[in-house]
Amino acid sequence: MKIPLKTLLVLVSFTSAACNSEADNRTPKDTLQTSYTRIDSCKETVQNDNAAFSILDCGKVGEHDLHITVQSPTIFTVRLKKGSAEAMSEFEELSGDLPLETGPVLEWYSDNHQPRFMVFRVSWGTDDEPFQMHERLVISYIAKDRICPLATVQVKSNKNANEKTRELIYDKFLSTTECPKTVLSF
Repeated sequence: MKIPLKTLLVLVSFTSAACNSEADNRTPKDTLQTSYTRIDSCKETVQNDNAAFSILDCGKVGEHDLHITVQSPTIFTVRLKKGSAEAMSEFEELSGDLPLETGPVLEWYSDNHQPRFMVFRVSWGTDDEPFQMHERLVISYIAKDRICPLATVQVKSNKNANEKTRELIYDKFLSTTECPKTVLSF
């Protein structure tokens, strides 16, 4: 059976439009890929057993080199570097000079191999009770030169804190394009 050229062109156009509309119907949840970095799998780069700090090489997140600087008990800095650009976390903006306890895993939400959000479990106390740790999931936005906190989700008061965190990323923060002036608390 021979198909007329005009009919064939209409079919090709229709198929192409259907494929394009299928790609356009992707939801924001479809565009983000989730990955994890286990901190205990990072390699120490400081060759001094008496060093008061650590610099961990954690491989890559997408196209970015990932390093973590630890100076216990108050400083824990995540660094993403690509070429000459470097973005650093700002946990001390939340905890001040209070001691921190950090979780074992960094959770990344990336779009086309570019990290957009980082979630990390961090605990700190209050000025009155600095060692009475309160566990939070910190959602951070990854800007060109900063990894800035967007929100904290209290683990104790949110029964499904992990679900709440994902919900906030997809429903509230997905359109974020800059660091906020204030950090939300849930």
